[in-house]
Amino acid sequence: MDQTVKLLLVDDEPLALRRIRGFELASRGFEIVGEAENGLQALQCVKRLKPDIVVTDIGMPVMDGLELLRQLQQQPSPPKVVLLTCYEDFDKVQLALR
Repeated sequence: MDQTVKLLLVDDEPLALRRIRGFELASRGFEIVGEAENGLQALQCVKRLKPDIVVTDIGMPVMDGLELLRQLQQQPSPPKVVLLTCYEDFDKVQLALR
């Protein structure tokens, strides 16, 4: 029996979250276990929901996706992180990759 991969979606834009939800993820073995509007909320959700993967936008208020990534990397057994961005400024993306 295949195991479902648990996703946490993090974005401050409802349209972006709706688009991700529209990918028919359940039929591909993914379950959206929660959503958050910023990195601070996401950290709380990670502790509670224990997702396998966090899909997060880079640019958000309160705590951005890069700071969320930094904080998650300090945890024991952190989830994998997928960073989303529409920034044309590639400097932030390069920072995330480092």
